[in-house]
Amino acid sequence: MLLAIILHFAFSGLVIWGIISLFRKKKKKRRWKRQRQESCTPRQQSFSYASRYQGSILPVQKDKWTGLRNMVGGKFKEARIGGYQTVYCFDYYPKNKYPVLNGIEAKHREAIFKFKDGYYKQAAYLLGDFLKGNFWQNERPEWTLCVIPASTRALHEKRYKAFCEAVCKDTDVQNGYELLWPDIDRQDSRIRKEDDTTWSIGYDGAKINDRKIILFDDCATRGVSFKQTAEILMACGAKSVIGFFLGKSVFIE
Repeated sequence: MLLAIILHFAFSGLVIWGIISLFRKKKKKRRWKRQRQESCTPRQQSFSYASRYQGSILPVQKDKWTGLRNMVGGKFKEARIGGYQTVYCFDYYPKNKYPVLNGIEAKHREAIFKFKDGYYKQAAYLLGDFLKGNFWQNERPEWTLCVIPASTRALHEKRYKAFCEAVCKDTDVQNGYELLWPDIDRQDSRIRKEDDTTWSIGYDGAKINDRKIILFDDCATRGVSFKQTAEILMACGAKSVIGFFLGKSVFIE
């Protein structure tokens, strides 16, 4: 009799413990899902970067853009280049100065090298994530994606044509792949160390006029190419220009 009572209470305790464990697991799963949504679904976040930039856009921007709504859980970083607002994903350590890298820095550098070789999907995902997180769906068609031309026409098409198509299909921004192009093939301006990096660029000024431009480049070293290309766009009548880079070079003296 005593043994039966002990077994009854032991079984009841196991059942209660199992029910409590099940509720704990569900609660933990809901909390994990909520945290994931907060970090990966920026449209649902209430925190705004707009106040930080209210009125701070320089006169070169014809219409006031109030800034970034969020940085998608810290995925992106901001920088000012020549008065223009730019965003980048990774700190890039140039191979000639940092031949050996480990950890996340090495993976980021490899991602940029892969993009240069035509593997565009990761870059398209990152830019799409940024656009969806900082522009409402009805705002995105007002913006046009352009790219800083590569050094040769073959490289330009290899890197950017499918990339632009993928981003624009995913985000509804307009495809400006054909607005800027390499007019002639040349050596990379970083190798030649040119003061004017845009002398070989062709562009369609009439189609650039009155557009809001998102200007993409795989990596910004000191931002000279971006600044000079942005100035061409503004001279053609673009309303505003913001920059997006996969990487921005780090120089540690």
